[in-house]
Amino acid sequence: MKAQLRAANRAYASKEKGNPILSFLLNFIIPIFFLTKYSLFCDVINFDGIIFPFKLGVAHNQVAANALVLSLSFPVGYFIVNWIIHKRTSVVAMAGIVGVLLTGVVGLFELSSQWLAVKDAAIPFVLGLLILLTLKMRPPLLVRMVCNDSLMDVYKVSAALDNNGNEERFKNLFKVTTWLFFLSFVFSAITHYILAVIVLVDPMPTNEQIAELMYLKYPYCVLPFAVCIIAIVLYFFKKMTSLTGLTMDEIFPPELDNK
Repeated sequence: MKAQLRAANRAYASKEKGNPILSFLLNFIIPIFFLTKYSLFCDVINFDGIIFPFKLGVAHNQVAANALVLSLSFPVGYFIVNWIIHKRTSVVAMAGIVGVLLTGVVGLFELSSQWLAVKDAAIPFVLGLLILLTLKMRPPLLVRMVCNDSLMDVYKVSAALDNNGNEERFKNLFKVTTWLFFLSFVFSAITHYILAVIVLVDPMPTNEQIAELMYLKYPYCVLPFAVCIIAIVLYFFKKMTSLTGLTMDEIFPPELDNK
């Protein structure tokens, strides 16, 4: 287990941190603005909205098609630039960009709203399934995420587990926690599907409905999911203090306490 803790710490230390404000702006605020305001802007200035030299998909409303493409170009562009600069990506980022592209496919090719609902539910479910499958990794994904110097005193925790003879119980804790994460993603998939069915009342989703779905996801899907994740993390650290015999102050590195 000590080797896994050290490997996880090295894997985490090699990663760069992104800009959450820029990410929120390009992945959420700007796309919603184009989805809800672009058509109105075109009406005000009497512009047909055709800014591309070809017809997009089978969409009959080119203004709506342009708005959708413009809104999707920002998260796609952010993903590409971030990948070029940092030369890395993650499962979550890949799932997000796949979701964006599938939304574009549904909108441009005028697929039914049911497909958009299925897409919204499928992404968190697949993510949860991937997290579950990483139990076969060495070290598992959850170990990589948690066991690093940025979050805990890795070597003190490792030594405490050795002294108490709780390495196997610590491994089992990661298994249980991983299953809880998987179940939380299943819960997220269910809430995403229900919300999409409620919002997408038309047979084919409009840009306004897509935008409404985007911002309603935060209070009705993202927030409950975040509460589940916080509860799981608190459970994990409570169990960790029991297995190591360390207090939370001892588990956390000194530099974290000073921030």
